[in-house]
Amino acid sequence: MKLTWLGHACFALEQDGYRIVIDPYTNVEGHADVQTSAHAVYCSHQHYDHNAVAGVTLLPTRDVPLPSAP
Repeated sequence: MKLTWLGHACFALEQDGYRIVIDPYTNVEGHADVQTSAHAVYCSHQHYDHNAVAGVTLLPTRDVPLPSAP
């Protein structure tokens, strides 16, 4: 899994071509507004600096295989 910091409290998680963005933000001093794409977006809470989903373009949905049990 690849974890990328996009600024402020926003991260992108990527694995096998599937991308999730967590806590996209807007209007945070010292950071350009998030403009990215992902298959899913998750927000930890409803403040402008954690829920700017308009800055994330949703990619077409796709099936994600579940991990097999150990």
